Amino acid sequence: AAHRIEDSTISTSTTGIDLDANAEIVRNTITDNTVGINSETGGEAVIHFNDILNNEDASVEYADGNVDSLRANWWGNENGPDVSTDAGADIVGVAERVFEI
Repeated sequence: AAHRIEDSTISTSTTGIDLDANAEIVRNTITDNTVGINSETGGEAVIHFNDILNNEDASVEYADGNVDSLRANWWGNENGPDVSTDAGADIVGVAERVFEI
C-alpha cells in the first residue's frame, strides 16, 4: 500500500518531501522549500489538491515514471505550472503528460 501524506504544511526545507516509496500526496501546502517534492530516487507518486508554490529550484522534481499524476494542484498561477527539464520551473522532469490544472 502507498504511504499517504495529507493536510500538512511543509515549508522552509531543502527538500519538502523526498519520496523513496509509493505515496499519495493530498491537500497539503508545500511552499518556500528549495525543492517541494523530489520523486527522482524511487517510488511512484499521485499528487492531488495541493498548493505547491514558491519553491526555489522546483516544486516537483521527478524521473520519468515516478509521478503518476499531478492533477488538480494549485501552482500559484491560473495558467498552471511551468514545465521544464531545467531547474527553476514548477515541474522539473521529462514529461508534461502528468498534469492538468
